[in-house]
Amino acid sequence: MSSQDAPRRTLEDIEQLERVPLAKRLSSVSTYALLRKAVASRPEQPVHCIAPLGDQSQPGEALTARAFLEKVHQTANLGMGSQDAMALLLPDLLETQVLLWGGQAAGIVCPIPAWLPALQVVDLLQAAKTKVLVAPSPSVNQDLWQKTEQVRRQVKSIDLVLQVRGPGKEQDAAYAFNALVEDYPADRLHTGREIALDDLEVSLPTRDTTGTLGLVPLTHGNLLYTARSLALFPGVVVASGWPHRPPGLNPEESDEKIDSRLFTW
Repeated sequence: MSSQDAPRRTLEDIEQLERVPLAKRLSSVSTYALLRKAVASRPEQPVHCIAPLGDQSQPGEALTARAFLEKVHQTANLGMGSQDAMALLLPDLLETQVLLWGGQAAGIVCPIPAWLPALQVVDLLQAAKTKVLVAPSPSVNQDLWQKTEQVRRQVKSIDLVLQVRGPGKEQDAAYAFNALVEDYPADRLHTGREIALDDLEVSLPTRDTTGTLGLVPLTHGNLLYTARSLALFPGVVVASGWPHRPPGLNPEESDEKIDSRLFTW
């Protein structure tokens, strides 16, 4: 542990810490850059093991770090702008994590808790000015797909729907994500975007002290600082952004104690 990361025990320690700007403490300027750095160090490491549909008793799906980054690139290259919002109304799937990271690299992601009633989902989609809505096919989750068809008609900002693990329905502007994404380059970001620390990347659903549902905007800097703070604790695996019960930790899967599995914002 460096002297900058040493425990703070006195007022003088805190004052010394505050003299160094946050931007100088971060080794990356975006969550995408952080992911690339982690992948470069262990490209063949299985970094994602997602229990199918949240069933912790079943073997998880896995990709190598290199393959996961390629999927992130393909997702980011779909054509979203940096100010476009992609809402994810999905259960625990490998594609959920790909979309979460790829959406952040391209624009703004809004993860919607799948258990919310349709009226509250509509409120969040409208507040986020959602342009792309992602949902599972009926074969994955019939209830969520029905909810998607119900809410999309009430949110005029939605241009298209991406259907995960399904054929889509193009006449209704619902496209098959898994097939569509394979047509896009996987080697790097082709958007030409230069991400800054203060760029918005997540609109996080939350409730205030009165129980009213709303969105909290988080920047790349916000999430990087949180990940860095948690990474000071040995063995902690950090950073996801998905509202679910996290799986068990495996410290061996982390890079600089920062990985893409546990921490739910």
